[in-house]
Amino acid sequence: MADISIFFVVAFSRTEASELRAEAAIKARSKQHAVSLASHFAGEGQGAVAFSQMGESATAGGNAKILARFGDVPNDRALLRQFSSVWALSRPDITSALPINSRDRHRRGIR
Repeated sequence: MADISIFFVVAFSRTEASELRAEAAIKARSKQHAVSLASHFAGEGQGAVAFSQMGESATAGGNAKILARFGDVPNDRALLRQFSSVWALSRPDITSALPINSRDRHRRGIR
């Protein structure tokens, strides 16, 4: 079976306690579309990251790759650790909200 690439964007904001929170995961049509969407979400204390993932199917759990980062977002290592496993288990066309609390931030190396 041929490899399939999926593209998605995760938007981030800060909570009242100044913790980063993943607000939504949005599927994009292409690499360019993902980067464009991410750039539009960033600004005024918010950020977004464009990802791609390749695998044998849309839920195969292939490795996620960061395409672009804009604004206030976690570091690359924390992003890949958090979202690589998420896409292996869920459909990328469903929006979700995933909080990153203080304990998770420390464990994941997010400052």
